[in-house]
Amino acid sequence: MARGPSGLQFERGRVLSSPNFLLIDDHGLFSSGVELIIRQGFPGARLASFAALGMALEWNEAIPDVVLLDINLQGISGIEAVPMLRLRWPACRIVFVTSEQDQAVLARAMASGVEAMVAKSESPERLVSVLRRQVPGIQPEATSSPDFSPRQVEVLKLLSQGQSNKAIGRTLGLSEFTVRGHVQLILKSLGVTNRTAAVFRARAVGLL
Repeated sequence: MARGPSGLQFERGRVLSSPNFLLIDDHGLFSSGVELIIRQGFPGARLASFAALGMALEWNEAIPDVVLLDINLQGISGIEAVPMLRLRWPACRIVFVTSEQDQAVLARAMASGVEAMVAKSESPERLVSVLRRQVPGIQPEATSSPDFSPRQVEVLKLLSQGQSNKAIGRTLGLSEFTVRGHVQLILKSLGVTNRTAAVFRARAVGLL
């Protein structure tokens, strides 16, 4: 376990090359925080940060290994930006880092073909863990998946589609009370406090 200058703790990974990160977010304070996290979690990494998609697409100093962007950008949706980024850098890995809470929007974002999503409310260590899985040449730390029942997996999949407890109950033939119980157990098992974070975490550990 390595501890950065600010006291954040990160698992050591085997770095074979210095990765290139590209961050697109129009909130300067958040971008500065992500830069600090990446420099601590990936010593030697290169990070370019832009407030708008257009400026980022014009960047030609390096080919990004990983692009981090918000779902909500100035003048364009991050979801709409995904194919543009793929056209510009076909091999790049794309990670949404967002505070979006609308379940329908999150479902569209997850269907856009990105490699991962992280909520802005997650910890710095969590962001580093997700990014390790995307960076070429880095061996990610081992993670374990909760042991869910087949029914809980079904509930989780429907959660990822933005369905309410009532809608999930209709789909699975369960009472809303029973669905609520499944959801509470899923949140507890994943170590999160809300449905959005549960979907993010489930995707990261390979449950979705």
